[in-house]
Amino acid sequence: LAEGNVMDYNFMSADQDGAALVWKSENQSGTAPWSITEDLTFRSNIVRHAAGALRMSNNKGNAQPTARILMENNLFYDISMANWGDGVGLGEFLQPDDNTQDLVVRHNTYDGDGQKVIYFLGTTLRSGFIFQDNIMTRNLQGVMGDGFAEGTASLAKFAPGYVFTKNVIAGAGASAYPAGNFFPASMDAVGFSARATGNYRLTAASPYKNAGSDGKDLGADMDVLEAATLCYISGLCGGAPPPPPPPAASCDINGDGAANVVDVQLSVNQALQVAACTTDLNRDGACNVVDVQRVVNAALGGACVSL
Repeated sequence: LAEGNVMDYNFMSADQDGAALVWKSENQSGTAPWSITEDLTFRSNIVRHAAGALRMSNNKGNAQPTARILMENNLFYDISMANWGDGVGLGEFLQPDDNTQDLVVRHNTYDGDGQKVIYFLGTTLRSGFIFQDNIMTRNLQGVMGDGFAEGTASLAKFAPGYVFTKNVIAGAGASAYPAGNFFPASMDAVGFSARATGNYRLTAASPYKNAGSDGKDLGADMDVLEAATLCYISGLCGGAPPPPPPPAASCDINGDGAANVVDVQLSVNQALQVAACTTDLNRDGACNVVDVQRVVNAALGGACVSL
């Protein structure tokens, strides 16, 4: 389980294409054929400011196929080949590679720019592909696999038996995709509360509010997502912080402009409920802190100290 994370600022470099997430199984040097990525839940995370979102690279060196993956209630935004890549490739939301099995993607929001939004790479068929209740932009080529047309043709080839319904694909043409999906002209037409500032909560007027297969809003549930990532966003980890301590009382108890031994003695007097000087106990002609100290000594059981 990966939950409540914020992953940002992943860009293209000399030997990496800039995908924020790479889930990979590799039988390196042919000595570990049992290598596998499986039973992974990726839920309520924010991925942003990256050249690509997710690549599944598996079955390398005859490793086991990636299997049983759930991606749910995540927000991907500023996934941009223009901002973080080379301006030519990537920017994709999802790239399931070579025989990925039982991949379920639901209630996610993706906002970016790139070539394809979902790219089926390779030739091996996938099984158990469910893509439902998501919001995403088309990018330049939409949902596509190698050598096949956008939309239904690629889904049928690379993900036979697929479920692909109740998704918003902004900027795509309805005729290329299975029935039961939605095709606004742009992401701005979806009806987000404040897309420019990263608030992808649907407004009350959005046609995709409560339009999911489960009666919920399409895309990520921003209330749940914000609660899950509160620790990262605000620093309030483990609940609200304790209240600050009360301000310290002034040490200048007698108000003479100086905090000194007299004020310390007065604090002791107050704690012992000893009043100010009332008797010149040492008969020096002054009723002062020395006389009060004698009273304190007696209260504490100490011996009399003559001055």
